[in-house]
Amino acid sequence: MSQDNWDLLSLLLQVWGLVVTVPFTLLWRRRKWALATGPVLMFIVNFVAQVVLAGGGPGACVGAFVLPACGLFLSWATLTLAKWFERTR
Repeated sequence: MSQDNWDLLSLLLQVWGLVVTVPFTLLWRRRKWALATGPVLMFIVNFVAQVVLAGGGPGACVGAFVLPACGLFLSWATLTLAKWFERTR
């Protein structure tokens, strides 16, 4: 496969990781574990997507910080919305 195909596969894996973060966050009952789900999952996804599939480089280094931060924000937003929905019931 060409490098463009590997890069596209890497991007799709990263988007999949963001989508899967929401249900995994909702599965945890303890807030600390739920908040840790996003960063840990996205760090693993970044390693597989950027280092293994795309071949590393500057994108992998930046992604090691940015993707876990996005995962943390997504986990926090998911927990906040879940708490809000529980209150409005």
